[in-house]
Amino acid sequence: MTRRVASIVAVALLIGQPTPALAYLKFGVPIRGQQVTVKWAQTPVRYFVANSGVPGVSAVDFQDAVARAFAS
Repeated sequence: MTRRVASIVAVALLIGQPTPALAYLKFGVPIRGQQVTVKWAQTPVRYFVANSGVPGVSAVDFQDAVARAFAS
C-alpha cells in the first residue's frame, strides 16, 4: 500500500511540476494593440495618507502601517 502511494505521489510530482512564480509582475495597458508598461516617470514617488479612519482602522493605525511598509 505504501509503495503504491509513493508511486502515485512521484507521478503527481513529475506531471504537476509547478511553474516558477513571477516575483515581479510587469503591469501594463494595451494601447493601439501594443502592451505599454506602467511605470513611475520619476522617483521618489510622493504619496499622501488621508487623516480619517474607517471602521476598525484608525487614521493613526493606517499611517503607522504605511510607514512600516515603506521602511521595510
